[in-house]
Amino acid sequence: MKSFLVKIFVLFFVIAALYAGYFSYRSLEKERIGIVEDVRNNRIIRIFYNEKNFVWQGAFPWWFSIYEIPSKKSMDIDVEAAVPPLEVLNSPLYSLKITFNIKYSIDPEKFNDFSIINRDLKDIDKSLRDYLSKLIVKEIYQYFIPDYKAEQINSNKEEILNSIRDSLKERFQNNGFEIISVKAAGSIIYPDREIYNEGLTHLTEMRKIDKDNEKKLKLLQNRLKLEKVKNEYKYNKYKEMSKIIKENPDILKYIYIDKMADNVKVIIPSDKSGFPLDLNKKENGSGQVGSSEEGGEINNLR
Repeated sequence: MKSFLVKIFVLFFVIAALYAGYFSYRSLEKERIGIVEDVRNNRIIRIFYNEKNFVWQGAFPWWFSIYEIPSKKSMDIDVEAAVPPLEVLNSPLYSLKITFNIKYSIDPEKFNDFSIINRDLKDIDKSLRDYLSKLIVKEIYQYFIPDYKAEQINSNKEEILNSIRDSLKERFQNNGFEIISVKAAGSIIYPDREIYNEGLTHLTEMRKIDKDNEKKLKLLQNRLKLEKVKNEYKYNKYKEMSKIIKENPDILKYIYIDKMADNVKVIIPSDKSGFPLDLNKKENGSGQVGSSEEGGEINNLR
């Protein structure tokens, strides 16, 4: 029985070794790079580049995906960039257009930015395109500011391309990229002088409108602040009045009298009978009402 279990264990071990060896062994052709991606979170966890490689993740295809990408690539990138200072107009009429042909290689020993790796290298292409747009704007700035000299762009095209290539190399070499060449596929297309001047006029008009709108906005804000101060003053005033009336409810009677005409005489009794006058009291010679039994006079209008 014991020998049988040993045979079963050995057989299982041999099958497991054959399975691991079959799915974990990966060979690569020249100028190819292997990528190991964790399918549970879509993250690149490893790259390999030797001719023969043991990749243990291959034994777990339900957790890991393994694929290859080229280590060298040549591609055309269309770049469109707004010419200064017309960027805010956001119109293709005032844009510069150029098609770059770029050749680059990936050094797997230095490569460290796994976030831009995918099967078709689209993220690398996008990263290059975005950076090229910034570079071309920087290079052509002197041909539009302070004066229009765009006619000189194509005559200085090689100088511009060399500067762009050097900037690309400096930007990407630390990430394991080597820029082999940068070329322009055709001429650099830019807006002519008439269209450019039209854009400047449009830009001036827009800035004037923006300035006027800004002034109107400030006036409106000042008016709203003034209204807020007035409303707060009224609120505090009414709040204080409400507090006084709550503490002295009889004051409402005096407020009522104060709002009546000057020729109206009102007598407010000091008792709580609810009657304005004691009918048993008689009027004295001065026109006031008083008690015949009491020596004092009552004058509630004083």
